Amino acid sequence: PTYSGGGHQLQEFLKPLTAELRELQGAIFALSGRMEELVGDSHAAKVASQLEELRLRRRFDDRLSSEQAASAGAPEGLPAPGPGLSPLSDVPGGEAGVAAELRLMRTEFQSLQGGLFSLSGRMEEVVSDSTTERLHTTLQELATLRQRTESDAHLAQRIGQCEFA
Repeated sequence: PTYSGGGHQLQEFLKPLTAELRELQGAIFALSGRMEELVGDSHAAKVASQLEELRLRRRFDDRLSSEQAASAGAPEGLPAPGPGLSPLSDVPGGEAGVAAELRLMRTEFQSLQGGLFSLSGRMEEVVSDSTTERLHTTLQELATLRQRTESDAHLAQRIGQCEFA
């Protein structure tokens, strides 16, 4: 003889757990997608920043080389720049200011990128810890339910034996 009520109770107990596990899985997938999006955005921002820095350097190098060529003696057909004009004379702080701003921007971006990677790692830890904790709790509940079901089945078997005796 078996105790049929235990299986039904187990199924009823497992339904909300299954739903919660599916919900957690969906949340993890959504978080994973968002993390990939953040990393992709960070990578795109880094590439864009590096491209802008390269454009600024190239423009600065072009202006500097043309200024040096002009000061060394302009080639025929090219006018020499006026006295006191530098390629970045209209920028506050001039060339040194632009270089300092670029270094500052690069440092801030690297700090931001480090913060994002740190946050990403911490989020993975939190999700992993939460998932592990929920899994252990669920396993403990299932073990308890299994013991209860086994004792109920054993009790039902004994009652059945007593009825026939």
